[in-house]
Amino acid sequence: MLKSIFSIILIACISVAVSVPTADAGNNNSSNDRDYLIGLPEVISLTFMTGAFIISPYGKMQREIYTLKQDQLFLRRHLLINQDPTFRKQTFSVLEITRAKQRETEHKLRRFSYWFFPSLVVAGTGIFYLSDWALD
Repeated sequence: MLKSIFSIILIACISVAVSVPTADAGNNNSSNDRDYLIGLPEVISLTFMTGAFIISPYGKMQREIYTLKQDQLFLRRHLLINQDPTFRKQTFSVLEITRAKQRETEHKLRRFSYWFFPSLVVAGTGIFYLSDWALD
């Protein structure tokens, strides 16, 4: 919930920054060139980085970890209710399986994060400089 609110606020701030020109008091010429707070190269770079993040499997792995944690909580609650020894044994085996899946997914997410975010920043910076060079 907090991430979605932050995303909406960030998108609104970028939209305002792109659409509102900044006042340049020292520039007294009457040309129609306006200086914007965020130019087109920044917008292109941010759009690329946002699109790459949305397409990446990062969110899917986070959701999988969350569902595995919820499954473990559900199984623990059932262990408190049901005292049957065979049920408890089966539940403990399922709990171990979900813990192993959770550790594996967290490991994959960590390894993915080590290379994904630095490469995303490098690619976004490269796109920023290329678009700035191409638009001049």
